[in-house]
Amino acid sequence: LRSEVLKEAKLSEQWKEQKELQEQPAPEPEGVEPPRAEAAGVEAAEPELRDLRRQDGQLGLVVDVKLKAIIVVRVVDGVLQTYNEGADAAKRLRPHDFIVEVNGLAEKKQMLDELAQSKGRLTIQVYRAAPYTIQINKGSSVFGAGLGCEARSSSFEIVSIQDGALKAYNESALGENQVQVHDCIISVDGVMDAPPKMVEVMKNSASFSLTPLSN
Repeated sequence: LRSEVLKEAKLSEQWKEQKELQEQPAPEPEGVEPPRAEAAGVEAAEPELRDLRRQDGQLGLVVDVKLKAIIVVRVVDGVLQTYNEGADAAKRLRPHDFIVEVNGLAEKKQMLDELAQSKGRLTIQVYRAAPYTIQINKGSSVFGAGLGCEARSSSFEIVSIQDGALKAYNESALGENQVQVHDCIISVDGVMDAPPKMVEVMKNSASFSLTPLSN
């Protein structure tokens, strides 16, 4: 078995390089009132993908390695796509799912190594956050946050919060609806899957909506 090991992406000038997880075939495989789940119309869930086998080829998973999390970008041809096709909708692996455990391992590097190198079966535990929407009124101020992202990621991470519109929003928001460091922003004013464009909207707009996910 020859595998490409997915190395941890390092944050450099608030942007990181995208890595795609691949393998060779192996014998086995301001303010918002509603609560988050109600605002999204869905409930947070923790699907578990059990006993995935590798004999069908590569895993077929593109992930975004955040500072404290692994988030799914997309599922491509491979074992996971085959799994998704046969699984109930609620148990399918989806973009923006957080991978929280792989074969009983919960430390980020261990999970990445297990996804890339395991020759046997895989059991993947997932946390699915309920998205919610907030409104940021920036005016002539700054957004006031450090942002981290991989080059082709579908979201960006809040890596720090300073003085500015986001801090002002948090001060007036209910605790559950506050945006925290390490939250991932998946949409800005309806723009999704393109962090550079999302950031551009934030820079050029006095008011905009954000859709965060918390892990």
